[in-house]
Amino acid sequence: MNAPRGIQRTEFKPSAYTNYAEEMERMTVHVATAIGRAKKVREIDVELWRKLLTTDFRNLAQCCVLTDEFAAARQFYHNVIRLEILLSGIVHANRFPKLSKKGKLPAFHTRFIDGYTEAILANDDSLLVEFSKSLDPADQPQSDNRFAWHVTNAMRFHVLGDRSSARDQILQAHKLEYFRLSSKGYSHAVMGIIERDIYLVNEGIDLRVRVHKTKEFKSIYFEYSEEATALARLAIRAGLRPNIQSPFINKKLLTDKDRSTDNSVEEVLVAFEDANRRKGNLLWGLRRMFGK
Repeated sequence: MNAPRGIQRTEFKPSAYTNYAEEMERMTVHVATAIGRAKKVREIDVELWRKLLTTDFRNLAQCCVLTDEFAAARQFYHNVIRLEILLSGIVHANRFPKLSKKGKLPAFHTRFIDGYTEAILANDDSLLVEFSKSLDPADQPQSDNRFAWHVTNAMRFHVLGDRSSARDQILQAHKLEYFRLSSKGYSHAVMGIIERDIYLVNEGIDLRVRVHKTKEFKSIYFEYSEEATALARLAIRAGLRPNIQSPFINKKLLTDKDRSTDNSVEEVLVAFEDANRRKGNLLWGLRRMFGK
């Protein structure tokens, strides 16, 4: 995998003093090393593999946005979601049956931020639908995560085209008691998209920008808000025209669909297939034992 170019083009912002090319090279090497390890596994810890790879893919995407490599950024967001779908299949469909499984997938109620953000920014509708189908809401939410669970489920139903169910879910989240949460703004934006209320959409996006400016001001990725940009993109997908004047909304991520080529997720899949095929092979076991 070749690291995308890292060209610094901003002034008096984090990218003015951050060497993004160096960051991308470091993450690229880390991904390649992880893929090499995948060929020798005897079990698949889905929690570990998600941690090993999705963080790097997400950070690579952010670096690419900040260096104006938008086709590469979409590809790395794409990688995040394809890996999420792969890991879901490993757990729920028992892919690679010879390899034992352990670890947990992310809880459903976390996915409105951790998953949908990347799925929307990848700007691939078929991938967004596939990701939505891969999510399992299971039972009703616990009392301490009801807001997040209902927002996630509303987004899932919206993407899958079930407006009635999406509306029922977002009405459960869009309540005054939740407006002080750190995730405030999501219910406004998603409710606005479902009800085609542009005022609510813009209010929700603005709330996410405000949270971003407060929460992420020390981050090297401070220059744009992924969450606000993703909500704007979701509104545009629904045929609305949200206010995107904030400098924290990256305009280039909102329209184009061009993606570069990166085969990292395919390489992970092939590596797991190889490990699954070799599991139980005595000769391979001896070679693995002696590090060959």
